[in-house]
Amino acid sequence: PYVDHQATKDQRDVNVFKKVLENIGNAVTQFNNDILAYTGGDANHLIHDGDAIIKATENGLQELGPQPPLSLTEALALVGPVQGVNKLIMKTVDHLIEKKGPLVGGGYGPQVKASLQKQAHAAATLSELVSSKVPSPLAPISKQLSDQVAQALQKGIEAFSISARQATKVKRDISAFQKVIQ
Repeated sequence: PYVDHQATKDQRDVNVFKKVLENIGNAVTQFNNDILAYTGGDANHLIHDGDAIIKATENGLQELGPQPPLSLTEALALVGPVQGVNKLIMKTVDHLIEKKGPLVGGGYGPQVKASLQKQAHAAATLSELVSSKVPSPLAPISKQLSDQVAQALQKGIEAFSISARQATKVKRDISAFQKVIQ
C-alpha cells in the first residue's frame, strides 16, 4: 500500500523545528558578521539585522504553534541544533559588546538596547512555546537552554544600559568642563 510520508496534523515534524532554528541561526550569523565588520559610523544595518532576528523568531512562533508535542527522541534530536544557535547568540552578544564604544559614540546605544530587549522578549516567547512541546523529562534541559539565551541577551542589554547612562554623564561632564575653562 502507498504510504504518504508527509507530516499530517497529528504527526510531528521535527524538521519544522530544525528549519526554524536554521532560520534564526542564519539571521544571527548575518548580525554577527556585520558586527565583526563594523568599525564605526552608520549602524542602521545592525539595527536592521536585529529586526531580522526578531522576524525569524516571530515566524518560528507561527510555524511551531500548530505543531503537536515532540516525542522524547525528537526532542533529544533538537538539543544539538539548539546548543549551536545558543553558542552563536552568546558569541554574537559578546562581539556586540566589544563594539559598544563606536556604537554608543555614534548615538546607537539606545537603539541597540531596545533591539536586544525585543530579541529577548521574542526568544522568551519562543522558548516558552518550545518548552510546551517538549516531554516533561526534558523540561529541565529545555529551561537550561532557554536560560542561556536569556542570560546572553540580558548581558547585552545591561552593557548598553550602562553605556547610555555613562554617555549622558560624559556629555554633562564635558559641558561642565567647557564652562569652567571658558
